[in-house]
Amino acid sequence: MCSQPLKILAPAKLNLSLHVEGKLASGFHRIRSVIQPLSLSDTLYLSLTNNPGEIDLSCSFSEKLRAHIELAYPDLKFEDINRDFDSSTNLASRAARVFLQQIGADSEQGVAIRLEKNIPFEAGLGGGSSDAAAVLIGLNTLFEGRVSKEELRGLASKLGSDVPAMLLRGPSLVLGTGDVVLPLVPEKERERKLPKLLILKAPVGVSTPRAYQSLARPEVAEKLPQGAEEVREILHEIQSFGLTLPRREITDQVSGKELTFLWQEGISGVPENDSKIPWPYGRLVNDFESVVRADFEEIERCFSLLESAGAKGVVLAGSGSAVVGFLDSAEDFKLAELESRIGQGWFLEVAEFLL
Repeated sequence: MCSQPLKILAPAKLNLSLHVEGKLASGFHRIRSVIQPLSLSDTLYLSLTNNPGEIDLSCSFSEKLRAHIELAYPDLKFEDINRDFDSSTNLASRAARVFLQQIGADSEQGVAIRLEKNIPFEAGLGGGSSDAAAVLIGLNTLFEGRVSKEELRGLASKLGSDVPAMLLRGPSLVLGTGDVVLPLVPEKERERKLPKLLILKAPVGVSTPRAYQSLARPEVAEKLPQGAEEVREILHEIQSFGLTLPRREITDQVSGKELTFLWQEGISGVPENDSKIPWPYGRLVNDFESVVRADFEEIERCFSLLESAGAKGVVLAGSGSAVVGFLDSAEDFKLAELESRIGQGWFLEVAEFLL
């Protein structure tokens, strides 16, 4: 017998900044990124079942996404996609399994997941990671908070480098290998102007491991920033997006006395309100852009199309392949002109920041 289904959204994310700083001895890369969740989201319905240890996952696709898949990937069959979503390797299924194991309920109950997909695949928008985070959050709700926030972050880290940040459902600063996630909040001293976004995805996908391989990055010994100047640069970047890092988050979530001191020294060197720093277009940066644009002609064309459509700022989503344009209002986008210029199989969506 299933419990009453719990509905939960899994928002897409956008890396407003994404720096790949070096490669650690473990083989993972050290990154820093400011992440912002978006209004584009998947929807999940979670139920508990009386089938011990069984994870039953079904998936459906929005009309827009289904059309994109059919035209962009003509050799891909929907029965193959559904088989993947129903497999133990799917992130949402794995999230449910590790959660049940964490609380020792895998021998008592199972989980039924109905997933309605709106976020395109291989886009750099974090759809799979967000689905996994939503499963963790939803199951913890159904089990009345039996897993602590710290334990939940630990489970998320086991599932993938993007999953911990997706637990927050708000803007965040991501450091290390993605395992250090610090919540950010809007600056109180000034109005944070929220742009409208236009998401454009050509009928191509980008493999994240391939994108990392294309980046030539030096080996680094430390997983986190160690110098006050580097810290000040990070905090300036945060501020350029109309955000700030609360002091309590530094002491609560970043371990190590030396690092905590450096963070606080960095904060002391940053003006409380620097009106000369532009928002939201001045600091958009993604280290993957140069290699991905060089490798994929269609992605390069996305940048040109969005700029022609009136975007004031354009940035690659994650490691690609989606590209996102920024404007002050949706009315400023030349949508009709853009739609007439893109080919079949392209994904186009107007979105905004999720608050």
